[in-house]
Amino acid sequence: MNEYEDGIYLNMPETDYHKIMRLSASGIKNLLISPLDFYENFFNPEEKDVTDAMLLGKATHKLVLEGEDEFTKLYASELDKSQFPGYLDKGDELKAALKARSLKASGTKADMAERLRMDDPSIKLMDDIERQHLDYVSGRQVLSVKAFEDARATKAAIDAQGLSDAFKDGFAEVTILWTDTNGIKCKARLDYLQAKAIVDLKTIANSLGKDFDTCICHAIANYRYLIQAVFYNDAVEAIRKNNLNIIDDENADFTKIITDIKLTGAPAFVFVFTQTGRVKNCRARAVRQKGDNSDNSYWGAMNDGIKLGKRIYSEMLEKHGDKPWFENQYIVDLCDEDLPSWCFNI
Repeated sequence: MNEYEDGIYLNMPETDYHKIMRLSASGIKNLLISPLDFYENFFNPEEKDVTDAMLLGKATHKLVLEGEDEFTKLYASELDKSQFPGYLDKGDELKAALKARSLKASGTKADMAERLRMDDPSIKLMDDIERQHLDYVSGRQVLSVKAFEDARATKAAIDAQGLSDAFKDGFAEVTILWTDTNGIKCKARLDYLQAKAIVDLKTIANSLGKDFDTCICHAIANYRYLIQAVFYNDAVEAIRKNNLNIIDDENADFTKIITDIKLTGAPAFVFVFTQTGRVKNCRARAVRQKGDNSDNSYWGAMNDGIKLGKRIYSEMLEKHGDKPWFENQYIVDLCDEDLPSWCFNI
């Protein structure tokens, strides 16, 4: 899908975004793994089963980034029967209630429930609650009770730890399409854009029991999050440099943010990290090109990585097009320096 023109989109469906054949931050990461990794993900994307963790992540993003109203438009909790004590549910419970009323105590659950309802319209039946709940969740994605509560707990933790301002006075899921100075068509989808910050929400596990600040730094390194930060900065800078326009929305507040960016350039990039599981630690980390007295080395390194990824992309696209991006391989001697130090411990 390439029918979208360069510009800024506030209402682009996520499914459309993923179909657009442009280079993204995740594409750069794949190119730095290998051209073939990029090729398979770009030209032959695999249909992935939606896991419970992925569903929880999407729901949490919706709640934190867009608020309660937008969250409940799309998501609902499964029925929590524990919230309805005293309601008759199981077949044996219905039969006992029927016998106590000298009524016929046989048939399907639906038949027995209807018999009780006819005898006493005020009787508490779980069948009625289930039907009401089914009507309520119609058209929504149903989450487990645990997942629904977990999303709410993450939002509450962000608010309680003083980070709620990161998701105020801005707009969620902003898509930017641009063409760089080398003619490469690029794309980025920002979690949240304010006049003062580009904000990205990350949920990370702490399975090794590190202090959370160390856990964050390891996640940043392991998942190459800084490539995303610098690439998204490039996307927002393209608003100014390429004079990109808003394509699909006339919201005055959003227009003002874009106008400010065109005048002043990209704002700071901020990661907001939350910990998965019951312990809801939260942290915010600003990613900047310049530190207190000098440029941050990580910025230059990531910028070099993006340039390398783009060079590989251009070369392989010209050489192979949409055919598999294989590289010629040769026999290479294995050296001591290639191996981790623990390899020599016998």
